[in-house]
Amino acid sequence: MEVVRGVHLVPGGRWSRMYLIEGETLTLVDSGLPWSHRSVLRYIRSLGRRPEELDTILTTHIHPDHTS
Repeated sequence: MEVVRGVHLVPGGRWSRMYLIEGETLTLVDSGLPWSHRSVLRYIRSLGRRPEELDTILTTHIHPDHTS
């Protein structure tokens, strides 16, 4: 779900929110729990982008639900 232009809330996060920022490359803010990668990859593809475009992962803090 696009929150503001170019910033997306990735669906599928249970205890934390994962945001994807679109630009020339993609930036993921918080990576969720270990199994969250499936939701992230699926969402990237749904935008017509490729997982290889994910260039940066920003972690807001070191809790397991933010650092998979």
